[in-house]
Amino acid sequence: MIHQTVISRKELSSAFEAVTKELLQVLISFDQPQINTAPFAGGWTAAQVGEHLFKSDSSILNALYGPVKETHRAVDEYVDGINSQFLDFSTKMKAPDLIIPADMEHDKETLISALKSTRLLLGKAIKSLDLSLTCTDPVLSAIAGELTRLEYINFVISHTHRHINQLKEIYNRIE
Repeated sequence: MIHQTVISRKELSSAFEAVTKELLQVLISFDQPQINTAPFAGGWTAAQVGEHLFKSDSSILNALYGPVKETHRAVDEYVDGINSQFLDFSTKMKAPDLIIPADMEHDKETLISALKSTRLLLGKAIKSLDLSLTCTDPVLSAIAGELTRLEYINFVISHTHRHINQLKEIYNRIE
């Protein structure tokens, strides 16, 4: 688990690849009926967590490849705050409407394939984009404020860790 600021492109890429691998392994561990089973009334299924991550990843990809501007602060200024917020598993958070999953059955393989495709694109962004620039995507900026590409990548990593923890709890409750 990440408890420190990840700054270098190599560290970011390595942390992103590791958390993505763990995410996919956890999702694969659910069988088709389990992935659509809620752990308790009103709780998200593992498939809904996966859809939530897919929607979040897609929104962040739009921001990473969308309009940007020069950054006039430390490019990692908000990383520690993002990490401490998402890695505090004792707090419950509410997802913005933009990334709330649908209340429906999901096909496990289709979901995993969709996540793999967005994760592949995020991995390429880490390796190719100038991570010091600030994203000005109007949709995400209204939700999260203007973050640098580096901060958004750290957001993806911490957000994924948070939901891996949630997926493991779901698995334990429904098994």
